[in-house]
Amino acid sequence: MIVTAMEEILSTWYLYNYKAFFVGILMLTACIIGYFLYRLFACLFHRKIKYINPMQLVWRSILISLFGVYGYFLIVITILSRQAGSRTGFSVELFHAITGSTYMRMQALENFLLFIPFGIFVALIFWSYWGKCGRFWFSLLWGFSISVLIEMVQLAFGYGYFELDDIILNTLGSFLGYLLIFFVWCIWWIYWHFCQKIRFLVQLLMIIGVLFLIFGFSSDMGEESAILSELITQQIVKVLDVFVPGTWSGVVQSEWVNFLHPIIRKMAHMTEYALLAATTLYFLYQRHLRGKRLFLPAWIFCIIVSVADEIYQLFVPGRTGVVYDVGYDFLGSTIMILFIYGYYRISKKRTAKK
Repeated sequence: MIVTAMEEILSTWYLYNYKAFFVGILMLTACIIGYFLYRLFACLFHRKIKYINPMQLVWRSILISLFGVYGYFLIVITILSRQAGSRTGFSVELFHAITGSTYMRMQALENFLLFIPFGIFVALIFWSYWGKCGRFWFSLLWGFSISVLIEMVQLAFGYGYFELDDIILNTLGSFLGYLLIFFVWCIWWIYWHFCQKIRFLVQLLMIIGVLFLIFGFSSDMGEESAILSELITQQIVKVLDVFVPGTWSGVVQSEWVNFLHPIIRKMAHMTEYALLAATTLYFLYQRHLRGKRLFLPAWIFCIIVSVADEIYQLFVPGRTGVVYDVGYDFLGSTIMILFIYGYYRISKKRTAKK
C-alpha cells in the first residue's frame, strides 16, 4: 500500500516537477534580490546592517526555494491537478478513510505522506533562523491550518471532498516530519556539546560518503550513466521551457537536450569534486590547519582521487577513463577551494578588526 501511494505521488511529481522547480528558482531569485535591496536601503538611509554569515545566507535561500518547490507541488497534487466541480462532498466521520476500502486507505496514507515534508521544512526553517526546531505544537498548528485551508478550497470549488480524516492525517504527517528533524537536531546538539572524541570519525565519514558517491556513479555502466544524465537533462530543458516565452516543440526540446547533455555531465563531475573539496577542507580545518597547510593538501587530495576515479572507470563496462575529465574535476575542486579561501580571508579580516 505504501508503494502504491508513493507511486501515485511520484507520477504527479513527474508531470509537474519542472514547474515546481521554476517556482523554486523564482523564490531563490527573490531571496537574492531582497537581500541586495535590503543592503541598498541600509546604505541609502545609513542604517546599521546586521552581519549575516554568507554560508548561512546561502543555506537559508536554498531552504526557502526548496520549500517553494514543495509548496507548489502540494498545491498541484491537492488542487491544480484536479478538475473543478469533479468532486464535491463533506464528511466529518472519524477514521472513515482508514477503515474503508483499500483505495480509501491508500488515499489516507497518501495524505499522511504528503505532509511529512511540510513538517520537515517548518522545523528546518526554525533551526536555520533561531537555532532550534521550535515547539512541537507550532508544527502541529501550521500543519493543521494549511490542511484546513486546502480542504476548504477543495470544498468551495469542487476540487475534492472536505474530510476530517484528511485534516487529522495531514497534521500527523507534519508532526512526524517535525519529529524527524527534532531527532536530528538532538543528535547534532549532543555531538557538539558532549562528543568531542568522535568528531574526528564523523568528519572523516563525511569525506568517505562523498567518495562513495563519486565511485558509486563511476560504477554505473556506460548505458545506465547516459540514461540517468539524459533524464536529468530533459527535466532541466522542461524548466527552461517555462522561462522562455512560447512553447518549445518536441524537436526543439530534443535539440536542447543534445546540446546540454554533455554540459550537464561535466557539471556533475565538477559538483562531485566541489563537495569533496569542501568536506576535505572542513576535516583539515578542524585539525587546526591553516593557510597553505589547509588548502594545498585538500587540492592535492582531490587531484589524486580524480586520477584514481578515471583509472577505475577503465575497468567498468561501457566506461572509459578520460584525461580531460580530470581537468573538469580539478576545476570543480579549485572553484570550491577558491570560494572557501575568499570566505576564510574575509572572516579573518573581520575578526582582526573586532
